[in-house]
Order: sequence, then structure tokens, then C-alpha cells
Amino acid sequence: MGTTVILITHHEEIAGKTDFAYFVCVGRLVKKGFSREVVDYYRKTCGRCLFVEGSP
Repeated sequence: MGTTVILITHHEEIAGKTDFAYFVCVGRLVKKGFSREVVDYYRKTCGRCLFVEGSP
């Protein structure tokens, strides 16, 4: 039997070291897949987060 670890992080370098990842934003699942794919998606798609910082 294998082992599952649930890791919650806001750091790309840590997320990139896992096998599989889920990207959740404002309580919604945005992307799931191999960690490198999810981190790449985040880098290409997300800029400054207005949900966290408020409107400009």
C-alpha cells in the first residue's frame, strides 16, 4: 500500500517537488495534474491576485 500526504503551500518551489497537485483559488478548483504542469499553468495564467489584494 502507498502513502498519501496532503501538503498545502503557497510556494511554487515546494509544489514542484510533489508528484501531483491541485490548484485552488478562492475555494474553486482551477487545475489538477502533475505538479510541474500545475506550476507552469500558474506561472502563465496568474498575475497579481486581486482576490487577495483587493481591487486596484
